[in-house]
Amino acid sequence: MEYRKLIKFGNSSYVISIPQKWINSNSLQKGDLIYFTENGNNELVLAPYANRQLTQEKEITIDIKDKSEDTIIREIVSAYTNNYSTIELVGDLGSRGEIIEKALYNLIALEIIEHTRDRIVIKDFLDLKDITLDTVIRRIDLVVRSIIQESKNSINGKNQYENIKHMDVSVNRFRFLINRVVKTGLRNNEILKSLNVKSPLELLSYWRVVGSLENIADEARRISRYLKDIQLEKNEKEELLKLYNEIEANYLEVIKAYYNSDKVLANSISSKKFEIITICNKFLDKNKANARLVQILERLKAIESGVRDITRVIVDKDF
Repeated sequence: MEYRKLIKFGNSSYVISIPQKWINSNSLQKGDLIYFTENGNNELVLAPYANRQLTQEKEITIDIKDKSEDTIIREIVSAYTNNYSTIELVGDLGSRGEIIEKALYNLIALEIIEHTRDRIVIKDFLDLKDITLDTVIRRIDLVVRSIIQESKNSINGKNQYENIKHMDVSVNRFRFLINRVVKTGLRNNEILKSLNVKSPLELLSYWRVVGSLENIADEARRISRYLKDIQLEKNEKEELLKLYNEIEANYLEVIKAYYNSDKVLANSISSKKFEIITICNKFLDKNKANARLVQILERLKAIESGVRDITRVIVDKDF
């Protein structure tokens, strides 16, 4: 860490010297403009004036030749979350169309603008200045509520796994969007301001909550999948549904606490975790021979853990 002495300059300004290394790395010279802004931590952030755009146009080329489906999808998602405005795919694309469409379906505001046998150009039409993080959270919450409800319906034989899978895609799309917003906001203070976020710490809290919501949705989806392969007795269904109802109630309460920044309610919900886990474990002890039921109960415990993770965000909030 280097230090610089503050020097008075005129009647209303002060100056400090800037390290030569920073000047050289940004190719600056005498007379160039430097842009500065204040972040949420009462710090000044300096940047070359040319970099003051909210988002820079970035391009990336991805060669998909000889790559697996998972690798192609991961690289496209990575380009998206790293805020590349143009993604060019090259290689043998003839048999990869479905893979690419699958990847794009999970990413908001990407469109193919050019498509040939050996080249696809994807353009990003998302303006991060239009994103309202609280609205995104509420949209995810509505989908998660529906997934939990449909997952519960699966206990009584009305299995909704295929429907839940489609809803879960919406959660994934929002998660990728939030990952992108967080990465860009941490790198660009102007984006941070446009999002009406006070500090990088607050931005990370959104990321933590969305991650917990996605995990809860995933676990509820898995429960519905497991219920496709199991026959439960009437008393088992009743006990399982009662437990699921309690966990759902905790979820609804923690979301209420989150929207209202209610730390007292969050602490109360967090304390219920051990009670829920104890009930799950007792249920497990009675059904150790039923592998599928054991898996379902473990997933229910994971949902409760996701709820508790959100309580931590609320209680830890200090910005």
